[in-house]
Amino acid sequence: MHEKEFVDFVKRERDAWWKEPKATRDDLPKLMKTIASKETSMRSENRWNKMSAQDSQILALVTHVEPLEKSKGNSTTTSDTEQSNNGTKRNRNKYKVPEWKTVVPKSDQPKEKAVDGRTYHWCGKCRDGKGLWALHPEI
Repeated sequence: MHEKEFVDFVKRERDAWWKEPKATRDDLPKLMKTIASKETSMRSENRWNKMSAQDSQILALVTHVEPLEKSKGNSTTTSDTEQSNNGTKRNRNKYKVPEWKTVVPKSDQPKEKAVDGRTYHWCGKCRDGKGLWALHPEI
C-alpha cells in the first residue's frame, strides 16, 4: 500500500508549516486542504489503497491457504496437539477447568493450597475477576 508516501507527504507539509514564522504561516484549514488535495490526487491516479506487489502476493497466498485449512477441518484431537507440542501444551479449546479450581476460598480459609505436589494460590483476577486457583500468586 502507498500509505508511506502519503504519511511522508503529510510530515513534510506539517514540518514546513511549523518552520514558518507564525505571522507568515498559512492558516491550519489551508494546510488541511493541501493534505486533502494530495489524497484526492492519489485517488484519481489510482494510487490510494493500491496494493504493492508484495501485498498482492501475500493476499494471493492467504486466499490459497484459507480454503485448504477449512477443507482440512479441525480434526486435531487433544492427544495430537499434545504430541505435536511434546506434551507441554494442551488444546485450550478442549481443556475444561477442574471444578475445585473455581471454588472461592472463604475468608477464614488460607489463600494457598497444595494439590498433586504443586502449590496453588487463589488469584481473584483470573477468569475476568471471577477468580481461580492458579500456580501464580495474585498480582
